[in-house]
Amino acid sequence: SHLLWSLLLYHLLWSLLSHLLWNLLSHLLWSLLYHLLWSLLSHLLWNLLSHLLWSLLLYHLLWSLLSHLLWSLLYHLLWSLLSHLLWSLLYHLLWSLLLCHLLWSLLYLLLWSLQYFLRSWSLKLALLTVTVQETVSRVFLT
Repeated sequence: SHLLWSLLLYHLLWSLLSHLLWNLLSHLLWSLLYHLLWSLLSHLLWNLLSHLLWSLLLYHLLWSLLSHLLWSLLYHLLWSLLSHLLWSLLYHLLWSLLLCHLLWSLLYLLLWSLQYFLRSWSLKLALLTVTVQETVSRVFLT
């Protein structure tokens, strides 16, 4: 009977100890598995988030660069076109003013020449008239 009680006690202690060890081992294994899964999942999530953030940053930088280049190109093209148009307009205005000035000067010169010509002819005509009157009066008076 003592042997039976000893075996029974030994069996109970062994069962209890094995159960405790098994629970401890199982708890440790589950904790380890949980920790590994959590580490893996957090690492994957962090990598995904980091990749998304880097992609967004790269996308933003590329978009900023591209938009800046496009705006610069558009600004340069518009400025070139506008400056070309303004220079052409100024060029044509200056040529028009020069042409008007030349035509006005030519007209002034023609009018001045005509006035000079008429004055000289009126003086000659006046002298001719005086000369004809003197000749006629000499002829008739003599």
